[in-house]
Amino acid sequence: MKGSDVMKKVLSGLLLISLICCTGCNTEKQTTDKQEKVTKLVWQSEQRFLEHQAYFNEVLKEKGYPYEVEFVTAETVRKGQTVDLLETGLYTLVHPHDTDKDAVEGRLLPLDDYLNTKKGKKIKDAVPEKIWESRRINGKQYSVIAAGGLPEKTVYVWDKTLAEKYKVHPENWDEDIWKYKDELLRVAEGEKKAGRKNFATVSGLLLYAEETPETTRAMGRRYPIIFRETTNKVEAEFLYETPEYKKNLAGMREFYQLGLWKPEIEFERETECFLSIDTQFQTKNAYLGFRESKFWDTHEMKELYTEKLWELSFGGAETGITTESKQPDKAFDLLCALYTDKDLVNAIMWGSEENYDVVEGKAVKPMTKGEYIPHCWGGNQLLGYAGVNEDNNLKENFPKEIEKAVLSKASGFRFSGKGLGENLEKMAELDQMVFSGNDEKTINDIEKIIKKYKQVGIDKVIAEWNRQFEEWEKNKK
Repeated sequence: MKGSDVMKKVLSGLLLISLICCTGCNTEKQTTDKQEKVTKLVWQSEQRFLEHQAYFNEVLKEKGYPYEVEFVTAETVRKGQTVDLLETGLYTLVHPHDTDKDAVEGRLLPLDDYLNTKKGKKIKDAVPEKIWESRRINGKQYSVIAAGGLPEKTVYVWDKTLAEKYKVHPENWDEDIWKYKDELLRVAEGEKKAGRKNFATVSGLLLYAEETPETTRAMGRRYPIIFRETTNKVEAEFLYETPEYKKNLAGMREFYQLGLWKPEIEFERETECFLSIDTQFQTKNAYLGFRESKFWDTHEMKELYTEKLWELSFGGAETGITTESKQPDKAFDLLCALYTDKDLVNAIMWGSEENYDVVEGKAVKPMTKGEYIPHCWGGNQLLGYAGVNEDNNLKENFPKEIEKAVLSKASGFRFSGKGLGENLEKMAELDQMVFSGNDEKTINDIEKIIKKYKQVGIDKVIAEWNRQFEEWEKNKK
């Protein structure tokens, strides 16, 4: 072999080794770059997101999203740790006040510019404009809203067979149930003669008594404070002192004495009822969550009224991007993914598929035919599996139902509880006296309950609500 040939082979070998080494270096560098491109985001929420963290990050990785999320709560966030995403405005039944605090105190970025981008439009389109309008703060949007919640309706639901048997027509009745005492007595007496046990003619009166048409709960469900939507001037009132409630209280007492309402057996599993008044009704499909599948073959319903749409109309999480975040664009990109990717939505709602089974499109407890399990709120819930008590067709029904909803006169108003913390806490505790005990005792003790509300300062809270609302309305104009 010639020297030149040997030299060529040596050079070729060296070149090959060099290429292999370089390829190895490049592969290592690409792997390192890929790791460096994975953005770590901290998301603070008071929901049970931590339980779903490992699986959520696994799905992010499998689907090629360059993010890894650490979920923290107000208690577990570490000192000096930068929070990128912050759950905000998620009022609780006890704390439906100061829901704009994060925005007003500068912890959140306005998101209007983000939402007006091509990606942001997908979030905007997932939630009807009326909902965005009801959640703005001083004209700006500081959070994205978990799509899926609906305003609640008050409805009659009745047994069609019994209605026909006794020739009563709830489909023609208005919202004043007390006017139909004679028809209801006809049903009650007939079924009593038939020997029917565990039968209640009417159910749901305690909640019905608190839901006066054309009024809105000024402080959420657990505070007996309402204002009227039909008056020129909005003023909060103590619910239990209104003429409407006093009339309803007298009606409940009479229905109880006549045996039309039997609260002592109302929630027993075997109890059957002619007519139920549901004040938290959403859709017929959702109602089937706790009923047999053919329930609507034998029953009918009539909608009486729907609550007005505003911040406290329904729950659902709102998530904003913090002003301290060093990567707000990345944080918003992750939020966008939660409005377009059903796998991510299911991962954050339900966690690992080991946690639930899917029965007829609904997520249920494993190894059950349809047992309820709660889920977390985040992103476009309409893409995820429905819960047992939710509508399988909510994706189609959601925009239609919101379109029909009417904005409350309080839409845009946020109440501050500054200086009223003790009063509000004690008032929320009193709610237990009304709804956690014996309903008969409640209607007999309502005067004592009213006195206790007075003692803990309900009049002071109402006066402050009215002062703040009047000031807000002046500034709005």
